[in-house]
Amino acid sequence: MIDSDAESVTLINTFVVRPENQHELLDVLDDATKHTLRKRPGFIGASIQRGFDGKRVVSYSQWRSKADVDAMQKDPAWRERIARAAGLSERFEPELYAVSSVHERWPNASLPYSPDIFVSL
Repeated sequence: MIDSDAESVTLINTFVVRPENQHELLDVLDDATKHTLRKRPGFIGASIQRGFDGKRVVSYSQWRSKADVDAMQKDPAWRERIARAAGLSERFEPELYAVSSVHERWPNASLPYSPDIFVSL
């Protein structure tokens, strides 16, 4: 659960990639998350998103503190994996954030639109 009152931080890595490299980049990031990040102290959770156009991948991870992120970024196993991911990308932009606010859907609220509209995006 995302909490704006927590001391946690969010690391968002944005990758711009050629469409023919997107699948391989997703595999590299998935492997890095499963075998490196999940084992790190302070790791809370992560998700990896792919752009429908094939040109972008975003990895989103939450950490207990900035110090935990700093320690993770010094880990040789992580550095090796992120270098491989960056090598598959035309551009790689890591950025650290603090949660400013959180908004959730009201329980039992119906959507004012069909979720199917996003399929065509």
